[in-house]
Amino acid sequence: MDAKAEKLALFRYGLVAPLVLEALPRGELTRRAQEIAARHYDIPDSKRISVSVDTLLDWALRYRTGGFEAVAVWIPPDRSEFSAAEESRLPDFVRELVGRRAPEVTELLRRFGDAHPRHAPHYYLSLLATADEHRGRGLGIALLRENLARIDLEGRPAYLESSNPGNNPRYQSLGFVPVTSFQAPGDGPLVTGMWREGRTP
Repeated sequence: MDAKAEKLALFRYGLVAPLVLEALPRGELTRRAQEIAARHYDIPDSKRISVSVDTLLDWALRYRTGGFEAVAVWIPPDRSEFSAAEESRLPDFVRELVGRRAPEVTELLRRFGDAHPRHAPHYYLSLLATADEHRGRGLGIALLRENLARIDLEGRPAYLESSNPGNNPRYQSLGFVPVTSFQAPGDGPLVTGMWREGRTP
């Protein structure tokens, strides 16, 4: 995926996420879509500043059925997940999102940051998810395999974190090796950091 297509895909996902990441009661999907459509946006490579309700509902349907069964979000080499402004707002956002659990979540984020490799520029898999109704069909690993083929065209390494030990062999089958691990706070899972050296096609 080129930079332009990636920027547009991330923009669309940012809009559609509140519509698809949880089961919504009757009428709530449309209400949320109307709320999102009422705002103005800086749409990548477009002079338009808004997205219609119908378009948002179409994107949500595609996410849930055809074309968005699985999603992978990669952070390119030498880029960060958050801008400096977003990073400064993160503590408030975490408190607003999880309330009393904010110290635990903040500690988890610190552990992710401490474990993250910094010795070489690399692609970072920030998110890999499959829609509930499509799990167990190998779609996530197929998407990851396709992404890695593109990364290999650049000869770049890649890094991911696995919070489910059952998934580690799948990642290892694609060339990732465990390089670090840490325990999530409380009774959280063991998180394994996995590195894949750059390859030439």
